[in-house]
Amino acid sequence: MKLLYFSRGGLQAIHHIPYSYSSTMTIAEAYAMTQSLESFMNKVISVITGDGRNIVGLMKGFDQTINLVLEDSHERVFSEDAGVEQIPLGLYIVRGDNV
Repeated sequence: MKLLYFSRGGLQAIHHIPYSYSSTMTIAEAYAMTQSLESFMNKVISVITGDGRNIVGLMKGFDQTINLVLEDSHERVFSEDAGVEQIPLGLYIVRGDNV
């Protein structure tokens, strides 16, 4: 999973979280990841899912399996013909095994 954090100044941080973390991470590694995710609470993030979709929204919560709750979210669809289209999703939950 890739998390991109946006602020007024543009892209602020990029974090990569291993896809299969739940079956391979130690408790200490999972704790460190939780601490990292907490820094993104109530900030606009971009999540690139396992199937390549780009979902942008305000991160409102997460759990130990990295299920993410995004508020006011939308999917960005890139097309050569139409440019970038934003599809509104509203309140959206992204499963941890899909990011």
